[in-house]
Amino acid sequence: MKKPELKQLIREELSKVVIDSDYVVLSPIDQNLFESYWILGELLDPNNSYEYKELGNGYWVFEDNRGYEYFVRVVYQPINDGYFEVKMGWVDLPKQEKYLQQPAREIDEGRSDTIAKIYRDEIIPFFLNQNQNSTLIISPLDIKRYQFSKRLVQKYTPNTINIIEDKPNKILLKK
Repeated sequence: MKKPELKQLIREELSKVVIDSDYVVLSPIDQNLFESYWILGELLDPNNSYEYKELGNGYWVFEDNRGYEYFVRVVYQPINDGYFEVKMGWVDLPKQEKYLQQPAREIDEGRSDTIAKIYRDEIIPFFLNQNQNSTLIISPLDIKRYQFSKRLVQKYTPNTINIIEDKPNKILLKK
């Protein structure tokens, strides 16, 4: 995306953010994070991702440019009728503490782009090609991360999958 187009997109999205009912009730710090996750979700670019490896069936890892390792996992939950769930996080928890202490400006968007690539190129094809269950759930930790997940799902989920929002707890995908 060219710089003028990017500037315009960010301006348009921020004008939507500030009137969102979930945004207005947050503290100023949480509003800042809400804006960041919203914009990250809008600017997702799987072509800007880090290399990743599948270590096991439905378990992917990647490292960012600072050496922090992350995982994305699809887990089958055999509760009630059963469902698949997407989980994400840090592999190395001591590094997580260091990561959380760095200034926000030092955190790059390659992590979000890699999650988008894994979702689009690995998780969705896996989900569509399996016959075990017809439900996939993404459970963001909070409303800020929900905004990112919502945009991820809207951008990279085929129209053949029904998206059901249960804000702020989860996003269900039904095939």
